[in-house]
Amino acid sequence: MNSFREGAKLRIKSKDGDVHEYVICSGDSQVYVLQSLIVASRKIKLSYEELKELLENQYLEFIKKTNDEEKEALKEDLQLFDEKEIDDTIRKRAYIDKLIKEGVTVWSPKHIEPLLNKVAEDIGDKKPPKWRTIIRWHKAYSKEAYSLRGLYSNNYKKGNYKKRLSEEVERYLEKSLEYYKTEERVSAKDAYEKLEEYIFTDNKFRHRDDELSTPSYTTFLKRLHKEPPKEIMAGRQGSAKADIEYDHISQAVPTTRILERVALDHTQLDLFVLDKKLRLPLGRPWLTIAVDEYSRSIIGLYISFSHPSAKVVMKLLAQSINSKKYINEKYPNIKNKWICYGKAALYIFDNGKEFWSKDINIVLAELGADHAFNPVKKPWFKSKAERRFGTINKRHLEKLKGKTFNSVKEREDYDPKKNAVIFFDTLIEITYQWVIDEFQVSPHGDENIIPNILWEKSEKEYPPVTVEPERLEIIMNATHESKLRRGGLYYDYIRYDSEELARYRSIVGSCKTKYKVNEDNLSYIYVFNKNTRKYFKVYAVDQAYTCSLRQCQHDAHKKHARLLTNNNVNYEAIVQARIDTSRRVNDDITSLLENPNSISISDLSALSKYTGVEQEGNTSVLDGIDTKNTKPTPPDVSKKSVDDPSFSDYSLIGKDEDDDLDTTGWSTS
Repeated sequence: MNSFREGAKLRIKSKDGDVHEYVICSGDSQVYVLQSLIVASRKIKLSYEELKELLENQYLEFIKKTNDEEKEALKEDLQLFDEKEIDDTIRKRAYIDKLIKEGVTVWSPKHIEPLLNKVAEDIGDKKPPKWRTIIRWHKAYSKEAYSLRGLYSNNYKKGNYKKRLSEEVERYLEKSLEYYKTEERVSAKDAYEKLEEYIFTDNKFRHRDDELSTPSYTTFLKRLHKEPPKEIMAGRQGSAKADIEYDHISQAVPTTRILERVALDHTQLDLFVLDKKLRLPLGRPWLTIAVDEYSRSIIGLYISFSHPSAKVVMKLLAQSINSKKYINEKYPNIKNKWICYGKAALYIFDNGKEFWSKDINIVLAELGADHAFNPVKKPWFKSKAERRFGTINKRHLEKLKGKTFNSVKEREDYDPKKNAVIFFDTLIEITYQWVIDEFQVSPHGDENIIPNILWEKSEKEYPPVTVEPERLEIIMNATHESKLRRGGLYYDYIRYDSEELARYRSIVGSCKTKYKVNEDNLSYIYVFNKNTRKYFKVYAVDQAYTCSLRQCQHDAHKKHARLLTNNNVNYEAIVQARIDTSRRVNDDITSLLENPNSISISDLSALSKYTGVEQEGNTSVLDGIDTKNTKPTPPDVSKKSVDDPSFSDYSLIGKDEDDDLDTTGWSTS
């Protein structure tokens, strides 16, 4: 297996006994460029055969990770920086990677200057940097073993980050941007005036101290210019014209190895499924898959009732990158192993709105992966992912009861809602079984390609690059910022605190602090330590409420709490809302079991989303319903840290000078 890949660190002993340490900064299956870790100006080229011979004769060894490097997963990520810094980092990487592909091995003006204009044109940069800047970037990049971290901005050393807009203003800003992207083709000024109207109307119902501030016209224009130009043109002038303007893929691109190009796409399955415990149809689930275009392998899939979204894409990316050994443990009837894993060099997306998410762009940049879009209304360009959907519907689903049909004539008297006899958890298992035991080991196409065989053959020469699961979670979780204060951090009315967080506050004081939130589990967050530039895990104080709590459930509880408190939302009201919701859902399900016609399939499908019925979540609506009706658990004052307030202190944590809202919810008054 070829382990000589970018970023790998080597220790090479010369015949005269000298020892040198290098990092592989570029290379293919034939020739590799090695950068010295000791002497910045020293570079050598070695062929694969030469490296292999050195390894076999024990003149070469791979440098094992140090204790610090083992903790790489918890280091900072790109999302911590503001939008300009993020864009600058991605731009730096694009220049260096392009120059390496153009054959640059010596980073001097003689080798860089003749290529600068061409590279700038290729990446669409109108203001290329000077050669001195490129050399400085490359030096920092190589020092970090060609990790994106070497190109991060150092502006954080100069002072605090700029304040961001509030959630309410962000929502109105998005609405005004959508108004700009309409067939009426309103001007940017008109769209900005619409934003002013939204905020003016909202402020009528707010106290003077709580009024929203209107962003400047300059801020609005900056956000407008960062919107995808194709999306703007499609909304204002039609999809056809946008395709002509931004269609850069002229032919199907051939591939030479696994994970060179991976295509992602969604489809709603032609199948109704049942809730295993309720014995009632939940509707038609969505399937999202990732297909390796070289081996034809399905390297990841995700089934849920959620419509296509950036969040679903993130989950599929994580599943496709991670090892899949757990599937055989969970489903022992599956005979073969799903051998496909690893991050791709290039991801190919359809033109769905969910794929135009900036969050996805940031994650892919952090992973060191690129992305491209397939043109629409050109079937000859359709990815292998779409062909796989046809195969799944034709060979996998057509024999299952509960299948729907596109043609009314085909359906005749067949009612898929009544004939839906496939349980959701069964659908997941048989889909895994079909992919692993049938599709991956069967010949496909005119060339009779067997995906597993082609994958294994290519894997020997191009081993998949993996990402540690904890690092992957941090990269893909949403970034938020709150004020760290006495009592910990508050995210969306939930308090998080620990002894480690209290110690951190004793060093940095009460300040704005960034953290990562897993929207599928609000029981913990990852807090960023700006001194060590690493994350650490902090659990919610009230585990009774937050255990396995999803963001969509928490949002529903907040909505109900507003009704209970006449918009005076606090934490106790939110927990009470959860208890009320659980009781109401349980009552509805009792009635539903007595009278199955009392609820529609669309309502059941919505309930399945609320309760987390999906591939890696619950398999029944009942699994996601809290039947304990527990009350909030107050903090354990017997184990509080020196910096932790007692329960009676909570009424003191109200409005600070820079806080707009008391989000504690704990008040003894």
